[in-house]
Formats: sequence, C-alpha cells, structure tokens
Amino acid sequence: MYVEIPEFKRCCMCVPLRYGLLIFGYLSLLFSIFWFFVEAVQCYFTGMDLRDYTITLHKGVSYLVETWVALVLHATDIAFYTVLIVGAHKKNTRLMRVFFYYSVTTLAASFLLFLITRGNVHESLLYIHIAEMFFAVFCFGLQIFILLLVRSEIKKLKENTGHRFVNHAAEVCVDIPTGNGHNPF
Repeated sequence: MYVEIPEFKRCCMCVPLRYGLLIFGYLSLLFSIFWFFVEAVQCYFTGMDLRDYTITLHKGVSYLVETWVALVLHATDIAFYTVLIVGAHKKNTRLMRVFFYYSVTTLAASFLLFLITRGNVHESLLYIHIAEMFFAVFCFGLQIFILLLVRSEIKKLKENTGHRFVNHAAEVCVDIPTGNGHNPF
C-alpha cells in the first residue's frame, strides 16, 4: 500500500511554514529550559546527589532516572532546539536536517521507553496510566507534526533555487529532421 507523507505549506493553516517552525522552536526551547531549571533547582534545594534517582518527564514520557541523566536530556534538547532555531532563521537545510534526525531518534527512543515502562499496569492505578497514555499520545502527535513541518521546510528550501520564469509565448517547436543523422546545414 502506497501512502504519501503530507507536505505542509503553512503551519496550523494560518502561519507561514518557517515562522511556524520558529514559533514551535522558541516555545520548545523555553519549555526545555524551564524543565532543566526545575530539575536543577530540585536537586540543589533538596540536597540530592546527582546519582540519586528522580522522576523526570521527557518527550511526553515520565520515568525514573538518575538526576544527571535528566539534566543531560534537557540540556541536549536545549542544544538541538537552538540548532533548529538557527537553521530556520538562516534557512540552512543542513542544520534543520540535523535537528530532524535527532528528533526522529528521540521520538523512537521515547516510544520504546514508553512501551517498556508501561508494561506493568496495576488495577488500582489504571486511571493514572490512562491519563499518562493520553498525554504521551498527544506529545507523540505533536512531535510527529513538528517533524513533518521540518521535513516540509527542508524540501521547500531544496526546491527553491530562486525565481524562475517561463515565457510560454516564445516557445518554439522544432521538428527533428529525418535522414541519415547528419546536419543538413
């Protein structure tokens, strides 16, 4: 079965594609900075060691990790969202492609981690797991939407080689001469 990947011309049907990417990039950057500082402040004020375990939320999946891992995940997000913003401002397809590959790998890793961590569901916590599943599905959908936007912008920038004009009135049809293949002139 053949399925075409959608190509967007606008973000959310109202904002031009590149500006929509910049909006998503800046909002995601602010969100990642916020969570980085929440993790760092929690570690500092509670007197936690970086090797202590904490519950973190990353890409829509919550899980228990060491504090330093959570800080590294959020710092990596900050770095790659900065790459997306710089790439979108400069219309640099290489930087946007780097963000695209990073986002695909983190989306796949988050999905696998979600499947692994949500394997054991206790009946008493069923409503909490259902709420977490809805939140994770929403976050995965948003990440896929951003990936499609980045892909569309990369494709648009590759095809955009400047303005091209075609003069249809000046087109001339030339018949190929038949013969032995030598030029008659």
